[in-house]
Amino acid sequence: MEQGLRERKKARTMHQVQTVALRLFAERGFDEVTIEQVAAEAEVSPSTVYRYFGTKEGLVIVDEFDDPALGGLETLLTSDESLVAIVRKAISAIDDEHFAQARELTMVRTKMIMETPTLRAAAGIRIAELTAQFADQLAVARGYTHTKALALVGALMGCVMAALYAWYSSSGSSSFSACLDEALDALSELDPS
Repeated sequence: MEQGLRERKKARTMHQVQTVALRLFAERGFDEVTIEQVAAEAEVSPSTVYRYFGTKEGLVIVDEFDDPALGGLETLLTSDESLVAIVRKAISAIDDEHFAQARELTMVRTKMIMETPTLRAAAGIRIAELTAQFADQLAVARGYTHTKALALVGALMGCVMAALYAWYSSSGSSSFSACLDEALDALSELDPS
């Protein structure tokens, strides 16, 4: 789906601010940089940084690809497609831009998350929040119990995280889609009958 002017402007601003933040974090260390310093260097207000990223950790964890992917998931959850197909479609909407065109930036962000305890913790919280959000939507959309929806979404989020780790471990030489396909295919091992 084509993005409107507002969404494109937001994505450009997020990309600019995040690029500046990652450079400052790499130069000075994550704990040594403030949101105000990032805002000044990116030539935006601190309130813009907070509006787009929420927290300092969000400067690494959140990106301009979240809205299209998450919005796609929300829309697709109400369809009759299989959950695995839904995840594949949502990721395919951002795959080339996120993991090929923005490969270096995504690699730097992933490395920071893997190597910085506060970022790992923040990423875990973000994943838990998204899992709960999508489980709630899935339970309503398909009439599942909350436990069933939470288990299904948790398994799918685990696959996305396994794919991210595999992609990162290959230094981005593997396609993210191939890593995701392998992770999703592994779900069949849970009940091979």
